[in-house]
Amino acid sequence: MKEDVMYISRRFETNICATIHLKALQELYKENLYIVDLRTEGIKKISDRRINLGVMSKKEKVLRTLELNTWYLTNERINTICNIIERKNIKKIFIDESAFGKLVRKIKKKFPEVVVVTFYHDIGKILYSQWLKNKGIKYLPDYIGSMYGEKLNQKYSDCNLVLNQRDYKVFEKVYHKKPEGLLPAAVEEPDFSLIKAVEFDFSKKGDKDRYILFVGSKYYPNIVGLSWFVKNVFLNLSDKFKLIVIGRGMECVREDYKDNNRIFIVGGVKFLAPFYNNADIVIAPLFDGGGMKQKTAEALAYGKTFVGTKESLYGYEDALQVNHNGEKIVFSEDSAEEQVKIFELIDKKNLYGRYKELTDLFKDNYSKDAIKNRLLEILK
Repeated sequence: MKEDVMYISRRFETNICATIHLKALQELYKENLYIVDLRTEGIKKISDRRINLGVMSKKEKVLRTLELNTWYLTNERINTICNIIERKNIKKIFIDESAFGKLVRKIKKKFPEVVVVTFYHDIGKILYSQWLKNKGIKYLPDYIGSMYGEKLNQKYSDCNLVLNQRDYKVFEKVYHKKPEGLLPAAVEEPDFSLIKAVEFDFSKKGDKDRYILFVGSKYYPNIVGLSWFVKNVFLNLSDKFKLIVIGRGMECVREDYKDNNRIFIVGGVKFLAPFYNNADIVIAPLFDGGGMKQKTAEALAYGKTFVGTKESLYGYEDALQVNHNGEKIVFSEDSAEEQVKIFELIDKKNLYGRYKELTDLFKDNYSKDAIKNRLLEILK
């Protein structure tokens, strides 16, 4: 009989990593998984295998700050979770957040035999300082609670997991200890059956046309990266190359590119699959932002030739070693001049299609099954 496992998060479907973590744990532990939903919205709900803690009252928000808790916890809520751990005889806990140190400390002091595993979406000690600088004094209470929370978390958690080698080194630098391991980003399985899209007519593609796909929501590094690519790379490419931009909120840049008939700003789409399936090349011209880039894993999942930067390929260094019949199909280059040469090389050698070498890499490292295997190893 499997031991009961608890999953604690405030992210869920709004974050792809959290989505994959939860699905993997649900498949592994089924009825032995208990879910704690920390989101402060909706009403409090309790069932046999799940609790939604719900909206915080004004009093709870004040107490949260006074108690040095983060946005989602109060001492009372921590006690509620501990009572569930005791009642359900939970033996292992996966926390999808690094700032809940007061909760972790309480768990380890009350139930020292319970194994607590924490996943770091970012290294908060660095990120929270950036937020304080950007948001100003109004963020100070949350900054104090979050910094304190992560400090406690790294101390009391049995296993601290980070995204990639860069975060590993940052964690080691700021906490003077090594994290226990890596848990790379993962994305949903590709759907190769979806070819037609509601938002774009792929039938108008000419025989010699080559579609370059940019995927990214309305987010400053995405907007800056797209602008850099268009001005410094795309305008120097052959007219056969067409650029398709998809992503929630990216309609905001449509006016900027309305005069170029080779650029199609689609914006939000219902399904990503038709765009990946019809793309000849996927790009990620990013120069800022932490973590591992979802669009890079998606490009691998669909087996597409990929042109990125050092930033967009952090955590995916193994992809740079992949080749097809001796030819590179994943490129990392920060120089615009060199990127132009890469596109010319891709076209000259006809490096278009769906490459099994990349889909296999995805399956082995960045798929839900890969995460299931990793979690099973960690929680054994």
